[in-house]
Amino acid sequence: MANDGRKKDGAPTRRGKAMSQNDAESGERDHLDKVRDILFGEQVRTADKRFAKIEAQLAKDLNELKNDVTKRLESLELFAKKEIEALAKRTKEEQAETASSIRELAKEVAELTKSFEKRTAALAGDQQKAFGDLRQQLLDQTKTLRAEIDAKTNDLSTEIVEEREELDTAKVDRAALSTLFADLAMRLSDKKPAKS
Repeated sequence: MANDGRKKDGAPTRRGKAMSQNDAESGERDHLDKVRDILFGEQVRTADKRFAKIEAQLAKDLNELKNDVTKRLESLELFAKKEIEALAKRTKEEQAETASSIRELAKEVAELTKSFEKRTAALAGDQQKAFGDLRQQLLDQTKTLRAEIDAKTNDLSTEIVEEREELDTAKVDRAALSTLFADLAMRLSDKKPAKS
């Protein structure tokens, strides 16, 4: 025997009360939905149509916006790619020019270094030759001066010897003169008459 939600004595059980309460709420809801449909049905349908239109328009606009953004991004990506390629090309050209300039500069520096070394070697050779010539001139002048000094020394020595000989001769003459005077004095003293 199926339980219809009532006790044996005919009083409703808890379960029966809950079911009947649910049935009552469900009936009320249906009743309210019918009242709403009568009162607001046309407005709701109009609003639904408007929402559907707006939703369709939004979907369309969103799709167009998506397509527009995609096109713009593709265009921007293409532009960026072209700019990057142009920049890379310009950078390579500048690097090539810089490398060429560096090579030319290195070549010029090498040539200047060689020229400087040659000039330095030539100047060193000229300087050494000039020092050699100056040294030879000094040696020649030293020899000439030494010869002149030797000649003057010889001349002076000769003159000194001659002067000395003259002095010696003059000395001898004085001695002879004094002897002569002494002899003369003696003779004179011998010739004096004796006093008586």
